Amino acid sequence: MSLLIRIVGGVAGAVALSSVTMAQGVLTEKNISLGLAKEIADVALDTCQKTGYAVSVTVINRAGLVVLQYRGDKANLHTIENSQRKAYTARTFRRPSGEWAAQVTS
Repeated sequence: MSLLIRIVGGVAGAVALSSVTMAQGVLTEKNISLGLAKEIADVALDTCQKTGYAVSVTVINRAGLVVLQYRGDKANLHTIENSQRKAYTARTFRRPSGEWAAQVTS
């Protein structure tokens, strides 16, 4: 009886330990580089300036953290916060913030 309990206990311990080690691992996730963030921000800022808009641009990573933020010439102070919120909304809902706004208001 004692041997059976030890065997069952050993098997249960091995299963418990293996499930813990199986749960651990390395995750590889794609994320935006600073170089790519700069290219995106430059194009967005240039496009808006050419059409007459004074804006701020925020580029965030997959976690919603700011990678790069520009405040354009003549852009009002509130544009920094608004651009960050728009970027976060787009990331959270996984679509452009304009699409999200159109769905909410319709």
